[in-house]
Amino acid sequence: MRVLIVDDEPLARLRLKRLLNENHPHFLVVGEAQNGVEALTLAKMHLPQVVFLDIEMPLMNGLELAEQLNLFKIPPALVFITAHTNHALAAIQTVPTGYLVKPLEAEALAKVIASLGKLNRAQLESQKEASIQYQLGSNTRQLLVSEVLYIEADDKFSKVFHHGGEVLLDTSLKQLELKYPQQLLRIHRKILINQNKLDALFNTEQGLFVSLTGLDKRLEVSRRESKKVKLLFQTQ
Repeated sequence: MRVLIVDDEPLARLRLKRLLNENHPHFLVVGEAQNGVEALTLAKMHLPQVVFLDIEMPLMNGLELAEQLNLFKIPPALVFITAHTNHALAAIQTVPTGYLVKPLEAEALAKVIASLGKLNRAQLESQKEASIQYQLGSNTRQLLVSEVLYIEADDKFSKVFHHGGEVLLDTSLKQLELKYPQQLLRIHRKILINQNKLDALFNTEQGLFVSLTGLDKRLEVSRRESKKVKLLFQTQ
């Protein structure tokens, strides 16, 4: 289960991550944020199924963040963590799955996790292996998104480079980006990458470049997309 941890206290994030790793290995921490603004960016990238969030944070507090997360097509489960018990009523009004008080204890965390139960139907559907349909002659074929390395705009088409070669799609990069937000990441006006293949970043005199697992060349990151790419790399 994909987890996002949001707390402006580094030690609090570290403790929660350690408790999850030691006692709940099926919970995968896909990102950490120190405020609501940063968390919202990460949530849109990773689409976490559970968000553990502090309430009092700079820029955007936990309650404001919860309101934004509840607008997602598939909202994550929300677990509030705070040192202030007087925030409980306000937190409950945002329909959280659980509420924990600092200092965080393993037993209390286990009870909240038990209450999460199974994923809802929408989340289960979202976990199915995504695939891209394309035409090969008169036949319709499918390519698993997990096999994609990167996709490049090619005039009115999109050229998909994957482990077995390349295919041409009559679909725009924008359409692909919107359809597969969890897998595909824009790094340039003309390039989407499979963010799960991201291997390394390179700052050079010519600009920022990324390398992908399974690809023997580097891809350029535009200045506009560089901050987003760096943030994603730091959370992996």
